[in-house]
Amino acid sequence: MIYPLNWKEIPSITQIGSKAKSLMETTRAGFLVPLGFILSVDFFEPWNTHITSSGEWRRLLQSTSPETCAAVQEAARKLHFSPVQRAALEKQLSGVPQNTCFAVRSSAPEEDLAIASFAGQYETILGVTIANLEESIAKAFSSMFDLRVFEYKRKKNLPVDHPRIALIVQRMVNSEVSGVAFS
Repeated sequence: MIYPLNWKEIPSITQIGSKAKSLMETTRAGFLVPLGFILSVDFFEPWNTHITSSGEWRRLLQSTSPETCAAVQEAARKLHFSPVQRAALEKQLSGVPQNTCFAVRSSAPEEDLAIASFAGQYETILGVTIANLEESIAKAFSSMFDLRVFEYKRKKNLPVDHPRIALIVQRMVNSEVSGVAFS
C-alpha cells in the first residue's frame, strides 16, 4: 500500500502513477531526491469504496455540476484512515521527527501521460506536518472529484466512473533557488 521512493522494485503506473514512478527512477539513478513515499491506489481503496457507494457519487455521475462535485469533495475531505491505513502510515513515519515538513502531491495513474497531463488539476499541499498529514492527504485525495478534473477527463475521453489516485508524501527542503530541466 505504501512504497518508499527508494523501494527496490518499481510498482506499475496503475498503482503509483507516472510522477511517482519518475521519482523512484531518479532516486534509483543516484540523484539527490528528497526522501518520501507513495500512498498507492490500493492505499485509497477503502476511501474510494466509501465515496463510490454514496448517494453524492451517484448524483455526481447523473449530473456533473459544481454542486455535485463540491458535495463529493466535501465528503472526501472528511474521511479518516482505517486502522490498516493508519498502521501502514505510522510504520512509514517511524523515526521521522515530528517537526518534519512535507509536500503532499498527486500522482494519478492517468496523470502525466502522452494523451493527458492533468497539469494543475489536482491539489498539492505544502508545509504539511505529521500533525496535519491525515487532513492534508484527504484534501489532496478529494481534488480528484473537482469539476475541472471531470471536465478534463471527459475532454480526453478518459473514464470518470472509476476514480483512482496515488499521492506522494515527500520531505520539503529549504532552497534558495530551484529549477526544472528537460532532456
